[in-house]
Amino acid sequence: MMLRRLVDMVLLINLVGMSGCATKTLSAGSFVSNAPTTLHATLEADALLQMTKIFPPAKTRLTLQSTTDPFGVMLINDLRAKGYALQENASAASARHAPDALPFRYIVDQTQDSSLFRTTLQIGEQTLSRAYVLKNGVLSPAGAWSRQEQVR
Repeated sequence: MMLRRLVDMVLLINLVGMSGCATKTLSAGSFVSNAPTTLHATLEADALLQMTKIFPPAKTRLTLQSTTDPFGVMLINDLRAKGYALQENASAASARHAPDALPFRYIVDQTQDSSLFRTTLQIGEQTLSRAYVLKNGVLSPAGAWSRQEQVR
């Protein structure tokens, strides 16, 4: 039992630790396969709550690419409902018209054994990331949200 917890912690540390590297090279979207909608809904609700704590609705403009995955569709709909201004399919030319809009993308991924999941949000120059553990069919946060800001 203790060995299993140790292995889980090592995996979690590696997963969260690599989030800074992985988010710079991977394309955006959800890379979780065969997951029930409730899993996406749980991850999305937590991501939305964290975003509203740091980026106030009605004062934050975001540019992003359109998405069709369940997490992205729910997040875009809920961001609009909260009062965020979203510009989808943002190109370089359209971004010039909204210089105060923050580029936004997300990554939802999982480990090979599907016991650990991670949500990463890139908003402007900030990266928010959180790991989750799936145990006995219940998804729970494996720790607090991490927040990384680029230093200029």
